Amino acid sequence: MKKKSQVNNKTLYNKIMKALVISGGGAKGAFAVGVLSKLIEEQHNNYEIIGGTSTGALIAPYAALNDVETLRNVYLNMTTGQILTQNSIRQAIEKGRFFEVKGLEGIVDDKLTPQIYNKVIETQKLIYLAA
Repeated sequence: MKKKSQVNNKTLYNKIMKALVISGGGAKGAFAVGVLSKLIEEQHNNYEIIGGTSTGALIAPYAALNDVETLRNVYLNMTTGQILTQNSIRQAIEKGRFFEVKGLEGIVDDKLTPQIYNKVIETQKLIYLAA
């Protein structure tokens, strides 16, 4: 049985497809959202293949939906304190890191819901994500 997320291979080889790749880098995501605003909202580009790494993987599903407004709201209203929690010196030595990324999981759970996932699947776009 063919899964909903699979695309017919003949379709892939019979046309030229536009791809969008969004890099990672934490706060650089805000820059990527600005670029998407230009590419999708102003220039009306449509991408059949979208890839994202790290923060780009959080942006990619909304890029597939052409929903730059939601991304803009997330990145303009998010503070570093919502994402990073600084460890004490003792915790940093014990854990081997100065910061925890606890808040990010809640933001991902809040924004990348099963409904959004299903909408992305319905687009039939090829989405590649990496942590």
